Amino acid sequence: MSKLVFDIGGTFIKYALMSDDCSIIKQDKIKTPEYELDAMLEALKGVIDEYRDSIDGIAFSLPGMMDSEKGYMYSGGSIRCFYQVDFFELMKRITDLPVAIENDGKCAALAELGYGNLKGIANGVVVVLGTGIGGGIIKDGKLYKGSHFSAGEFSFMNIHNTTEFKDVWAVGNSVPGFVARVEAELGKEQGSLDGRDVFKLIEENNEVACRHFKEYINTLAIQLLNIQAILDPEIILVGGGVSQQPLLIEALQSRLKEMIDANPIYKLPIKVGVCKYFNDSNLIGALYNFQQMYSK
Repeated sequence: MSKLVFDIGGTFIKYALMSDDCSIIKQDKIKTPEYELDAMLEALKGVIDEYRDSIDGIAFSLPGMMDSEKGYMYSGGSIRCFYQVDFFELMKRITDLPVAIENDGKCAALAELGYGNLKGIANGVVVVLGTGIGGGIIKDGKLYKGSHFSAGEFSFMNIHNTTEFKDVWAVGNSVPGFVARVEAELGKEQGSLDGRDVFKLIEENNEVACRHFKEYINTLAIQLLNIQAILDPEIILVGGGVSQQPLLIEALQSRLKEMIDANPIYKLPIKVGVCKYFNDSNLIGALYNFQQMYSK
C-alpha cells in the first residue's frame, strides 16, 4: 500500500500520497494552524481520515530537534505546539498506523542519500539555503544526528566574530536577508523583490545587486570551506530554490577555488554540487526515513 507523507512548515502543511519507490501519486497542502495543538491534530486527522483506506503508514518531516527513534520532540522550531512533546503518543490519539518522524533539513539530506545525488556516497553534506540554513550530514553512509540531535543545524554557525544573534548564518547571510539588503539600497519597498528578481538584476550587471551578491557568495564560500575542513565530505550539495540559479553555483565554485589557491597548506579539493530534489525533498526524505525505520 501507499504511505501518507507530511511536510509541516510554519505556513503550510504539505502532504502527499506516495508509493514505496517515492513517487508522488497525489499531493496538496493546507494552512498550518498557529500554535494550537488541538487544531494541529484536528487538521492532521482530517487528512489521515481522507486517505485511511489507501495507506499503511505515515511519515513526517518536521522543524526542530527530535529523537526520531523514540518520537520525542525537544523543540518544534516555528511550530510552538510541538515543543517538548511525545509525537508518537500524540499520533495515537488520531491514528493506529505506524509513524516515523525526522527533522526537515535531515529529510532533505536523506532524500539525496536514498534517491538523489548522495546515493552511494559514504560521506556527504547537504546545505539548504532558504529562510534559514538547513541541512544534514551523511557519515559512513548514514545520517549523522549528533549528541543532541542537532547535527546539521547550520543556521546557528556564526559568520562574524561577535556574540550577537544577527550574526548567526541564518540571520546574517540568509537568502531573504540578501534580497532585503538589495531592496533597501535600491530604495525598493520591502517585499517588492524576490530571489529571481535579484538574480535578473545581477545578470543585468546592476552594481548594487552584484556587490551584495559578491558578499553573499563570499560568506557562503567561507562557511562551506569550514564544513569541508571539519567533516572532509566527498561532496557538499547545495539545495533550496536559490540553488537552481546556475549563476550561484558558478560564482560559489569560483570563489572556493580562489580561497583554496590562496591557502599554502590546505590544498584538498572541495567538491560542490546541487541537490537533485528541491520542493519535494522533505517529502521524499521523510518517506525514506520511514522505510529505514520500519525495515529494521
